[in-house]
Amino acid sequence: MEGFLRAARCVAQLAAQQLCGEPVTVSPAPLAPFINRIHWPLPEQLPLVSILVPTRDRADLVRNCVEGLLAGTAYENFEVLILDNDSAEPTTFRLFAELSADRRVRVVPAPGPFNFSRINNIGVNQARGEILVFLNNDIEIDGGDWLREMVSHALRPDVGCVGARLLYGDRHVQHAGIVLQPGPLAMHVFRRRHESEVGFDAQLAGTRTYAAVTAACLALRRSIFDRVGGFDERDLQVSFQDVDLCLKIEEIGYRNICTPFEPLLHLEGSSRSAEVTPEKHAHEQRELRCLVHRWNDRFHNDRFGHPLIRLDWENPERLVPPTQGVGVVDLVR
Repeated sequence: MEGFLRAARCVAQLAAQQLCGEPVTVSPAPLAPFINRIHWPLPEQLPLVSILVPTRDRADLVRNCVEGLLAGTAYENFEVLILDNDSAEPTTFRLFAELSADRRVRVVPAPGPFNFSRINNIGVNQARGEILVFLNNDIEIDGGDWLREMVSHALRPDVGCVGARLLYGDRHVQHAGIVLQPGPLAMHVFRRRHESEVGFDAQLAGTRTYAAVTAACLALRRSIFDRVGGFDERDLQVSFQDVDLCLKIEEIGYRNICTPFEPLLHLEGSSRSAEVTPEKHAHEQRELRCLVHRWNDRFHNDRFGHPLIRLDWENPERLVPPTQGVGVVDLVR
């Protein structure tokens, strides 16, 4: 049996190299040995990566995130830009001074009302890297090779956005890719599954192509980001700008992927108020209407999601009849 497995892995190695057109190594995926994990090579001269971390105060989160980046990231050639959106607490400024003592860290002012898209666009204008990584301040580094994994995919010529598998603190899945559904809904796949689960069709075990990935941790080449005009800071200020970015990038010929390897922890919502006020709800609905009218066909025809499976935010996947569904536009008027 062991000899059979060795032979199968040799065949997988040769097939992967022929398919990829360049030297790669192949190993069994940790969650499902029958799934191949392709290790894409990095160039001898590592490209500079700019990691953009927006924040308004929350020194506790920023310290945890940035110190984890500096001490726990094996990839060596990176800079961290802390995008300061009108912080006011003395502890925050003391932390900024402390972190800035490291030559890899810069604090970039991004003043004004909260506008996630504008804050990150400001950061990109100050970034020096060939590769951009957008990272929430409530992300915690959970393994040293996370950045190597993301950069190796971001450098692939056919790949646009690269997302990471993100886990809640209890080791259940927060993000492993986004599919679009009638409703309209932009749903995280396999949310709340335990990190040890493979999901149906072993989708959690290997790298997959999806319509979109979350900007809580998203890597891509700067040239691609600039080509599509960056985040939409006029119409998508708070929500859905990552979905819009991914779809714009897909439209010009790239594909967006999520890698399950080297996951990170995401303390989702820790840096923003969890209270949903009528004003916040109305703003989110306006941005959702904008997204849907811009990409209406994708909510009905996401080729990376099964048309008979519906995902709910709190519940497992469920089957629906082929005739079920209401027009997206009708639901958001």
